[in-house]
Amino acid sequence: MKWLTRASVISALVFTCGCSSAYVSPSLHNTRDLWTLVSVQADPLLDPELVLAVRQAVAAELEATPSLEPMFLSPAEQVELEQETESWYRRPPTYALVGLSRRFGADAVAVLRLRHFDPYPPASVSLQIQIHSTETGALLFASSGEHTSDWLSPRLLARVAARRVLAPLP
Repeated sequence: MKWLTRASVISALVFTCGCSSAYVSPSLHNTRDLWTLVSVQADPLLDPELVLAVRQAVAAELEATPSLEPMFLSPAEQVELEQETESWYRRPPTYALVGLSRRFGADAVAVLRLRHFDPYPPASVSLQIQIHSTETGALLFASSGEHTSDWLSPRLLARVAARRVLAPLP
């Protein structure tokens, strides 16, 4: 009983994570350094600073994996990429992926959906990410999760959420 109380207190203090799910393509285990574009889809009413914090957190986490290498675009190119990927809800059209590959030289596109971000205590964020191959259009990775915290700043919460959502990457 004492252990259960300590575990519940510790989990309440750190943060909670619910509804996490992930898919990792077997082909992703055999690849190294896929140049990856990162597109963030978010509600236009969200603070652009928070959206930028999430984009930077995801790029930093991708950089830490051996299989994916984020590509950093100019602000104009980033806006162009996000406008193009805005209509992709379930699966991007293969012709669009091939076009991105030719235009930017990318091997993959990571589409991150920031479904919810509340910066006020308890801060919470809900993320969904899909990574598609620009060569075949195949889904390489998909993951989602919701994270809350009573004590983390919004920037730190974005970093922790990105780390948790991308944790299953090889």
